[in-house]
Amino acid sequence: GRGIRSITALFENLAKENEEEKQLQEERARRHTKEEQEIEEGRRMAERDIGTFQAQVLQRTQAVENNAKDLKKAIKSIK
Repeated sequence: GRGIRSITALFENLAKENEEEKQLQEERARRHTKEEQEIEEGRRMAERDIGTFQAQVLQRTQAVENNAKDLKKAIKSIK
């Protein structure tokens, strides 16, 4: 009778709570994975930006060196 119904209701509630907890954990796992992917994408973008910046610095350094050489040649030709 009532005792069995109470036990059945208890188990049904536990099963429902267990399912809800499982869904929460799955959602947390999905969010965590998404955050990790966003962090990884940010890291890749930063590395790409650093590479671009390094290339620009190298190009500018070479341009300055070439200008310095040209200036030295010009000074020698004036002397």
